[in-house]
Amino acid sequence: MILKEENNEVEEIEYTIEDREKYGYEIPTEVKRIGNGCFEGSQIKEITIPSNVRDIGNDCFGYCTNLTKIEIHEGIKEIPKGFMKYCGQIQRIELPQSITKINTESFKECIKLKEININPNTIIIEKGAFEKCPNINYE
Repeated sequence: MILKEENNEVEEIEYTIEDREKYGYEIPTEVKRIGNGCFEGSQIKEITIPSNVRDIGNDCFGYCTNLTKIEIHEGIKEIPKGFMKYCGQIQRIELPQSITKINTESFKECIKLKEININPNTIIIEKGAFEKCPNINYE
């Protein structure tokens, strides 16, 4: 994560695995992108994705088996591939109105997921987005 470079303006700041290990689970207000696999496999229980974040990398929260709550603020347009795959404790997710696409395997094997609120204007929900989610009926 680069916060400031002398005589340069930084337009996109990405929060990476290394940043998470150094700074923790709270995403700083300067961050515009969460990198691929940034929180993957971590012991996180709750997370808030603030409105300053505009993009999330693939598999960002995959295998977070203790994750029970995620709050996603407006600004994100796409739920990436493998976003929360194998997050077996999550039961409810509310997606912001800004979401227009949910990629494949985004919520794969979220076996306790019972409720997901999706914007009716979401244009694309890829096949397999809710694969092996027994309580979610989507075709």
